[in-house]
Amino acid sequence: MSNFLQTLFNTNHDQPSFLVFVVLAIIAIVVPNLLKYLYESRRARNAPHTTSSAASSGPKKKKKKKR
Repeated sequence: MSNFLQTLFNTNHDQPSFLVFVVLAIIAIVVPNLLKYLYESRRARNAPHTTSSAASSGPKKKKKKKR
């Protein structure tokens, strides 16, 4: 683990290795997609299930304004 941290945060200001770029690219691609998937699945679970009935599928009436 310490070797991994030394590779990511090298103190002698050398050019980072190709492995560091690969790890950062994977993190940049996978994490947002994973968070989006988790958000959508959590949102779909908590959404109320609607059923289409004859009363709810008809056109809605406009309310008249009182003068």
